[in-house]
Amino acid sequence: MTDISSYELARLKNRTDLKIFPYLKTGYLGFVTNKNPTADIHFRRAIAMAIDKSKFGELLHGGQQAASSFVSPPLLGSKNFIGIPYDPTRAKAEFNCLNWM
Repeated sequence: MTDISSYELARLKNRTDLKIFPYLKTGYLGFVTNKNPTADIHFRRAIAMAIDKSKFGELLHGGQQAASSFVSPPLLGSKNFIGIPYDPTRAKAEFNCLNWM
């Protein structure tokens, strides 16, 4: 098998015959931005700041590493610290700036 689901990885993690190899895969959260609430930049920033991307590997059970761009480390062209960092305090402040409420 090649792409085992997170649920199955959690269930199978103690098997001695399970082998995990690194490979590249990109996932992202996208928004349709022509209707509220996602049309508001403050809403999208609040969501981005409220997600602790460093927890992805733990939550998905596969040891995934969060990338801050579409090119994952250690590949040439990867960028560190691009994007919006995890910051729940600033996320709340952005949420309070919403124009549609």
